[in-house]
Amino acid sequence: MKKKANKSRVFLSWAIFLFWEALIFFFSSQGSSDSSELSGGIMEFINQILPFSISLHITRKIAHFTEFFILGLCTINLLNCYQRVDKKTLLYALVFCFCYACSDEIHQIFVEGRGPSIIDVCIDTSGSLVSILIILGIQKYKKRKKAYNKNR
Repeated sequence: MKKKANKSRVFLSWAIFLFWEALIFFFSSQGSSDSSELSGGIMEFINQILPFSISLHITRKIAHFTEFFILGLCTINLLNCYQRVDKKTLLYALVFCFCYACSDEIHQIFVEGRGPSIIDVCIDTSGSLVSILIILGIQKYKKRKKAYNKNR
């Protein structure tokens, strides 16, 4: 179902969406030494906060998951400017995020010291899937709450 879009909301949604895609592209464009340095800094910060230590490998995988969790939210937000968010829209968002994850890994073929990883595509897609499932859960909760309040 189409909906009338607020122009400023559409502009902001596109800006956030494109910014996040560019940020993912930027991180993937970093050579292995720059990427390791950034991941190491993040790992040190996280290890100061947590009561246990996490490895550099786990830090990188968490970063992949988080980047695409947020991409899933940005994609749904953008699609919501044009149509009601339903299961079909959520599926489109997931397919888009999967395709972006694949293109991100292909991009890394051309970056010094980096390479593609099917595991990273799975982690990226999982991050998007979790954000999409959370949105679906929130929608179902709101729908049930509305139905419950209507029947009271």
